[in-house]
Amino acid sequence: GIYVYFTGQVIFTELLMKMSIIIPVFNEAGTIEKLISYLTGCLKGTPDCEIIVSDGNSTDATFTIAERAG
Repeated sequence: GIYVYFTGQVIFTELLMKMSIIIPVFNEAGTIEKLISYLTGCLKGTPDCEIIVSDGNSTDATFTIAERAG
């Protein structure tokens, strides 16, 4: 959201944004769980952050593993 607040004659505008990490994947069943776990640990305590896994029609268990991990 956008927050506007006044301090004397100066108007400050603060734009609060959500951070998105987008991970494109294709047949990454062997690595996706470890990557999501690592990123989740790094982002712990970070407000308004999301991890998006974009699967390109993997033929292995990438989607299932990513869904379970997040």
